[in-house]
Amino acid sequence: MFSNCPLTSLLITKSYTSRLSTLDFKLGHIVYSTEATSSVQVISGPGPDGFHGRFAAVADIDEEFVLLDSEDENVPICGGEIKLSRCVVSVVSFEKLRISVKAQQGGRVFRGGVDFTPQGMGAKLSDT
Repeated sequence: MFSNCPLTSLLITKSYTSRLSTLDFKLGHIVYSTEATSSVQVISGPGPDGFHGRFAAVADIDEEFVLLDSEDENVPICGGEIKLSRCVVSVVSFEKLRISVKAQQGGRVFRGGVDFTPQGMGAKLSDT
């Protein structure tokens, strides 16, 4: 039986333009994918006032998926947990998922990231 599915992961980008706007549409086909659910917890540091941030995930197709970008607004924090706009991304089962952060409070800026290795269903990801 033949299949039209590609053997490698790929990203398809298409733009649709009208008189008033342009819509950029991206579709990622990830071979051997699994879903990763992410959350961000504040464990120490100053209070949330004036705290801005951008959290993103990068998967095998080298596309950055924005989990939260508060821009000039305060990061939404409830009970010590940062409320992400998106918390589920797809990742290749045998590749790493990189979560990056750019946080700013006052004049201080922090940039960092951590790589995670996908594990079986229901398992928590561990950073490497």
